[in-house]
Amino acid sequence: MKVLFLTKSAPVYGGVERWLADLVAGLERAGTHCDVGLAKGFGFHHPGAYLTAYPELTHPIELDGLSGAASSRRQAVAKAIKSVRPDVVVPVMCADGLAEAVRLKARFGFRIVYPVHEMADGVSNDLRRYGPWLDHVVFVDQGGLQRYQSLLASGAGRAR
Repeated sequence: MKVLFLTKSAPVYGGVERWLADLVAGLERAGTHCDVGLAKGFGFHHPGAYLTAYPELTHPIELDGLSGAASSRRQAVAKAIKSVRPDVVVPVMCADGLAEAVRLKARFGFRIVYPVHEMADGVSNDLRRYGPWLDHVVFVDQGGLQRYQSLLASGAGRAR
């Protein structure tokens, strides 16, 4: 099985970043091939610094977003998906990655697993908009799950 994670590379040190590195290392030990797409930008997103902090990410892919435009960030995600041909795509706090994965899902036949580390308005909007295309939504806390369940009750999205 091949998994493609898509994430930002800023901040470098934090709970989500440590979670991702530990998850990838554990999956790789269990025999799952994990590529990690790391956003690259001018001011904040630096894959090199991220990889220095988390050398266990042995299959990195740079997602070039230097132009600053959402379209170029999505093109970088599309290029990674086409190159890797993953079985599963996991956008980790990466809105453009989620949007592009949803757009390409039917064409490439992968599943989308969406981990929710916070229930900010943007995440709620993403769940509302993309819920029907998500194969699994994973919450790190009960509060986020309850908020998502209220979205489901309103007819937006679905859970598996």
